[in-house]
Amino acid sequence: MDQKPHLTFRFQNTLFAVAAAEVRGVLAVPELTVVPGQPAYISGVFNLRGVTVPVLNLSEQLGRCPTGVQPADCVMLLNGSRGPLGILANEVLDVKLISAADLVPVHAAADSIALRLATRMAKLGAQIAWLLQYGELWPLLAEHQLAAAAPLGFAPTKGLNTAAVQQQRTAALLRQAGAVISSKPLAFAVVTIEHAYYGLDLDLVHELCEPANIAPVPCCPPYIVGNINLRGEILTVLDIRSALRLPAAASDGAPSGSVVVAKLPELTA
Repeated sequence: MDQKPHLTFRFQNTLFAVAAAEVRGVLAVPELTVVPGQPAYISGVFNLRGVTVPVLNLSEQLGRCPTGVQPADCVMLLNGSRGPLGILANEVLDVKLISAADLVPVHAAADSIALRLATRMAKLGAQIAWLLQYGELWPLLAEHQLAAAAPLGFAPTKGLNTAAVQQQRTAALLRQAGAVISSKPLAFAVVTIEHAYYGLDLDLVHELCEPANIAPVPCCPPYIVGNINLRGEILTVLDIRSALRLPAAASDGAPSGSVVVAKLPELTA
């Protein structure tokens, strides 16, 4: 059965999923420019390395009143043929594998605003998520010209502190743009943990190995599996499941699987 990884997130207590292949990244919400005459389902636009990115607020498609942008919110950044597109999210969750058998059509009237959001949903165990696709979301912007402009105001928020935080995030994005201006694809090593895919910056990966023996270290926290001897160098093996909010590995028997040797400036683990 062909299963594809999808990144899940929550907005206004509603679960969403989007194909990992369409996700460019996740950003803290920067300062948003309010475009005159923009519809309620657009929170605003921001500048990402010289490209104007519209940010969708899906409240209207859910039949709810639009809410202001909060400091803890983030932007799901999607890639597509017409340029990047942002989606406002309250919480990014984890990666789920979804197959064609998990998909169900959205049963709604032909003129329903729900069908402007998505035409399919996905069964995730006992939950059901809206399955978002770049090609179905972009038409929401077709009738509105969202040109880049100097900030005319802030997207709806609560309090001056929120605006200040967003301004700081915008400044950080501009600094990143000045430091790294490149269209060269990023290289990642893809690993699986508990049937989910994770990417590691290839520059940090020293090698992959399958140690014959991992020596446990007494009185260490559970995430330290033990030490291995790699060609005369003692390395500490970490289990990052707890940091990823995954179930702990079975305590019976020796650890199984491969070990990613990551080389950091001051540490090899």
